Amino acid sequence: MIELLLCIMGGCTVGMLVLLLLYHPEQLAIKEQLHNLNKSQTNDLYTNAMKKRASDNKGMFKNIKVSKKFENEILAADIPMNPGEFLVIWAMVTIVPTIICFVMVGNLIMACGIGITCFIIPMIIVNKKKNDRKVKFSEQLGDALVTITNGLRSGFSFQQTMYNVSKDMPDPISTEFTRALAEMDYGVSQEEALMNVYYRTENEDLKMLISSLAIATKTGGNLSEVLVTITNTIKERIRIKQDVKTMSAQGNMSALIIGGLPVAVCLMLMVMNPDYLEPLFQTTTGHIMIVVAVCMEILGFRMMKKITDVSL
Repeated sequence: MIELLLCIMGGCTVGMLVLLLLYHPEQLAIKEQLHNLNKSQTNDLYTNAMKKRASDNKGMFKNIKVSKKFENEILAADIPMNPGEFLVIWAMVTIVPTIICFVMVGNLIMACGIGITCFIIPMIIVNKKKNDRKVKFSEQLGDALVTITNGLRSGFSFQQTMYNVSKDMPDPISTEFTRALAEMDYGVSQEEALMNVYYRTENEDLKMLISSLAIATKTGGNLSEVLVTITNTIKERIRIKQDVKTMSAQGNMSALIIGGLPVAVCLMLMVMNPDYLEPLFQTTTGHIMIVVAVCMEILGFRMMKKITDVSL
């Protein structure tokens, strides 16, 4: 037990050291200055200089290639580092405790249990932060559309109303609209910038707005009246989603517990009593049982999610 505690403490220490080495307070300060400059828009030359400095100063490991989807996942979770830095921290937090455990204890099963646990924890944190931001964005979108509609009726352009939303509303919708406005300043089209917001938030109501804007731009018409209809539709969809979420909360929790409990018990046994699981990893029958258990676990979890997931 003492060796296990030492391994966990060593892994946490290494993770904190890596985080401190990769953490750049000046990068966050530049982002904050850019956000304030986007709000004030009083000095274009200084704004362009700061944007160039921010684009050149992306921190360590900026040359590590990652997929666009993974990059959007990090942005959607609002992790204050670039994807390359996150990958390095993720790898160190996974590998170092595993090596420390194997060297100190000499038990491969226990080391694998700690490695799998350390690998899963960052994924859980990112998904939790991303889902929380998605829910907040969905709740704020209706109010943002009201602000945009009122601005259009007052004679402002759509981009100016987006600026008002980024200035007056809280995170995450203000942050996402600020990113979209910055992309437009770099020459990205309005539709493409809004689609990038959709890729980060995965909000179907926003996709409906983007489609309506594209149609209104091509065919003409009163955009404010179109947005009024969309706003009412989106608010009604949000209300229905809240009702469905309330009614399916028990089923979702049951799916989480039923799907996660076997994995948690297995990892706990791998760490606390690895000898108990040795027959599973050292015999042919054990290997077959592991494959069958994994397949049944994935199938059962997917079925429970299908039952409790209601698409609107």
